[in-house]
Amino acid sequence: IMRHCEKTGPLIKDADGNQHCSYVGKERAHHLATLFGTAEEIQSTSKSARWPNPSYLFALTSDRGSYWNFRQYETLHPLSNSLSPQLDVTMSDPSELPVQIFDLLQSGGMCGRFGGI
Repeated sequence: IMRHCEKTGPLIKDADGNQHCSYVGKERAHHLATLFGTAEEIQSTSKSARWPNPSYLFALTSDRGSYWNFRQYETLHPLSNSLSPQLDVTMSDPSELPVQIFDLLQSGGMCGRFGGI
């Protein structure tokens, strides 16, 4: 479980009041994608992979009613693009996440797998 990208600094809100990652947050999101790899890549000294590739990535939907908050999506999108786990952004209520994770645990869908939230 990780926090979304940084939200302090200039240009985090667009003309419509929607929230985005700051420059530092976008850089961190791109760096985050370099920290994962296959078991072979983790054992190799040629790549900086430290953790196994996630099988699941979860982020709240960007729609917040009166505005859009893209920070959660923007944090995980580079990781999703580089490793191909599908980024699930269908949850609008934070209380839905534990239910979805427990369903995966109970069904065996998380056995031997890693997820990013």
